[in-house]
Amino acid sequence: PNIPRYTDEFFNFLGRSSESRALFASAGLLQEARRQKIAHLAAMVSGRFDESYSAQRAGLALIYSESGLSPTIFLGAYHHLLSTIQKDFALNEDDRDAFASFLKIGFFDIGLIVDVLISGRRRVIHQLEESIRELSTPVLQIRERLLLLPLIGVVDTHRARLFLENLLQSVRQ
Repeated sequence: PNIPRYTDEFFNFLGRSSESRALFASAGLLQEARRQKIAHLAAMVSGRFDESYSAQRAGLALIYSESGLSPTIFLGAYHHLLSTIQKDFALNEDDRDAFASFLKIGFFDIGLIVDVLISGRRRVIHQLEESIRELSTPVLQIRERLLLLPLIGVVDTHRARLFLENLLQSVRQ
């Protein structure tokens, strides 16, 4: 019965961070993230933790990743969420055991979601590195039939291949 409140707690925490601006800037993305978070919390207490459960968590993680959410901000919001849920548990023996089981599922979710977030960050970093490499091997046309290829810095085999590819492409053009 507390799932809507827990969802609000999670997203209110995220909303206080400037790093989650992209998630909140898109109403559609935010709405989908909230919908999936509600499904996530309901699934955590369902008792079914199969491939479908993992796929749903990965889908939610992809939304976070696409919006540029950092693992640090996600972990802060998730910790806040778990702390809020823990406060709602009475501290008798049965509730402590139930919460301990809930935490185990929560830790699984953390591992899965953080892996997706880190993978997304690595992909972005790789794309940026490729862009920088391409920009660092310019071929400049000085005039008709005269090209300039500035060589600055260390030239490793990868960069030499980029030089050659860019030069041959420029000669052809």
